[in-house]
Amino acid sequence: MTTSHAIRDLGLAYAFTEDDRYAEQAVALLDHWCLDSRTGMVPSGRNNGEAYFSIELHITIPAMIYGASFVSGHLAWEAVDGGEATFREWVRAYLDDMNAGRGLDRYTGVIRNNIYAWWILARAVAAAYLGDQNTLRIAFRDWREYAVEQLQANGILEYERQRDDGLSYSLYGLKALALTAELARHYDENLYEFRTKGGTESALRQAFAFYARFVASSDGWAWGLGEDGYTDTEREEGASVYELAYSQWADDAYLDAIESVGRPVNDRRILGWTTLTHANRFALSDADF
Repeated sequence: MTTSHAIRDLGLAYAFTEDDRYAEQAVALLDHWCLDSRTGMVPSGRNNGEAYFSIELHITIPAMIYGASFVSGHLAWEAVDGGEATFREWVRAYLDDMNAGRGLDRYTGVIRNNIYAWWILARAVAAAYLGDQNTLRIAFRDWREYAVEQLQANGILEYERQRDDGLSYSLYGLKALALTAELARHYDENLYEFRTKGGTESALRQAFAFYARFVASSDGWAWGLGEDGYTDTEREEGASVYELAYSQWADDAYLDAIESVGRPVNDRRILGWTTLTHANRFALSDADF
C-alpha cells in the first residue's frame, strides 16, 4: 500500500505542478514494483497462488494505476527498458487474469459483497488505463447487474451490515460502489443515478442518505462495531467517500457528514486527498474539466 500510494501521490503532484521530478520518481517506482526482473511483482494469479486474489490487491493496485495515468507519455519512461509499453503489458496481464480463468471463477456464484465490488473497480481502472472500452462496458454492466444487488430499499448494504464490524464494512463497501460510479462518469455512464429493479430512486443515493448520519458517530447503529469500535480512521474513510456524493448531488446532508469529521479528508484506499481532487465539482466551470 505504501508504494501504491507513493505512486499515486507523485502522479497527482506532477499533474498539479508539472514538475518533472515527480513524474520521474513515479516511473522509477512503477519500474521497481512491476517491471524490474529483480524486484517486480508478477501480475498473474496463475503463478502466485491464492494471494493474488487478496482483497488487498483490489484496493491498492488501482491507486498505482491511477498514479500511472498522470505520467503516461512522460519522457521518464525512456529510462525504463521497453518504455511505457512494458507497463501497459503488465496491466494487461493483470486485467486478463481478473477477467478470465481463475480470476473469474473466484467471483462466480459467490455472495457479491464488498470484495466483488472492489474486484469490479480494479477491472474498470485497469481497462480505463488501457483504453479497453469493451472491458469497461462489461465492468459497468456487472456493477449494474450484480454489485448493487445487496443494496436494500432503505439503503442498507445487507451483506456488510451482517459483519461483526458492520458500520465500517458498510462504508467500505459503499466506497467501492461509488468509486466505480465516479470512474463511469468520465465515460458518460451514469451509475450514480442507477435504480435497482423496482427502485424509485438512485440506489447509491439511498445508501448515501442512510449512512450519512453514521459518518461522525455510531450512535443509533443497531449492528456490530467490531472489537475496536468505530475508530477515527474509519470516520475519515467514511467522510472521504461523501465528497463524491456531495459533488454529485450537492445535498447539504452529505456536506454535514464531511464536515462532521473536518476537511480535508483522505481516502487511504485509492484517491488520497479526496477534498483536493473531488470536492464541490458542481462549482467548477466546464473549462475546468
